Amino acid sequence: MRRNAYVAPVTKTEELIGRIFGDVLAVDQVSITDDFFDIGGNSLSATRVMGRVGTELSVTLPVRVLFDARTVAALAVAVDAT
Repeated sequence: MRRNAYVAPVTKTEELIGRIFGDVLAVDQVSITDDFFDIGGNSLSATRVMGRVGTELSVTLPVRVLFDARTVAALAVAVDAT
C-alpha cells in the first residue's frame, strides 16, 4: 500500500470524499492525493464509495468515474462539475 505525504482537503467536497474513502477502506487519514486503489480500494469498495458520494453529495455518477478520478482531489473535481 503506497501512501503519499498527507495533503489536507481544501474544499468541502474534498473533505467529504476523503471521509468517505477513509470510512469505506478503514483508513484513519486519507490525503487528497492518495490513489483509492493504492490504499486498498477494489471494485466492490468503489461501488460503496460511489453510492455514498451520490447520497451525501446529491449527485449521480457511475462507478467508472472513480476508476478515472482515483484520488480525492480528482473525484471532487468530477463531483463539482456535475
